[in-house]
Amino acid sequence: MERFSKRNRYGSSRPRTLEEEAPRRVRSELRDILIDRLGAVGAHKRICDVMYLDDEGVFSADWATPRIKENLDDMDWFRVYDLFEEMAEGLHYGQESEYHDAVNAAFAEAGVVYELRDGVVERLDETGEALGVRHDEDAALSVLTGPFKPVQEQYRKALDALHGRPAEPKAAIRESLNAVEAVTRIITGKEKSQLGECITVIYGKDAEDHHKALAQSLKSLYGYASSIPGARHGQHADVEVSFEEALLAVRMSGAAIAFLIAEHSSSRGAAATDITKGRFKL
Repeated sequence: MERFSKRNRYGSSRPRTLEEEAPRRVRSELRDILIDRLGAVGAHKRICDVMYLDDEGVFSADWATPRIKENLDDMDWFRVYDLFEEMAEGLHYGQESEYHDAVNAAFAEAGVVYELRDGVVERLDETGEALGVRHDEDAALSVLTGPFKPVQEQYRKALDALHGRPAEPKAAIRESLNAVEAVTRIITGKEKSQLGECITVIYGKDAEDHHKALAQSLKSLYGYASSIPGARHGQHADVEVSFEEALLAVRMSGAAIAFLIAEHSSSRGAAATDITKGRFKL
């Protein structure tokens, strides 16, 4: 029978602020999972493999168990999360749900900023979940096809920097805005122009006021990235950029990419009267 705390859904959750760490509660959960799935000896051998250690020929649970704890305590934090992902592989649907619940409960109790989702440890995004925009930044990859396919690799670098362990916020901002710039270069055919110049071409001088305002907002996003030391230009000062800030910038860049490509595609087949209004006047 479940204990009081589980029956009544009481826990010791704390603020989710710890990053690039694998606290004791997380390591303890991994130890239990490894022993349950592989047995004590198998768990010991797998940990030794991951840490490039000699397994000492251990063949009994009594010998393996204390070594499991000792080695897990010494394991690099990121390898801990690698093993959580490894243990998520090959689970049946019912097992997968139970596994995710147990692991995420441990993460919450430990106060780490990670969660296990679809077998992958990711940075927690409670705001994106609440607003229904979680992973919207990934959607831009699906529209980077045809003439825009060369931009895929650059935008993927932004996503990798954003969701990496550890995350690289400045690199994520840089690569995402560079991807936006690359899209505008393809649209305008101006291979050496900066984003601001391309946007000016895309929205001609006869553009309506609301389109001019939209164009200015895209230029401002580029200006924001350029103003962060170490993002698009040399790091002349040490500034902190949060994951949340980088996530917003990448999401906005992804949305801009999807919008620009959609507008470009529709304008190619638009009537001349529509084009002369100034939107995507090429």
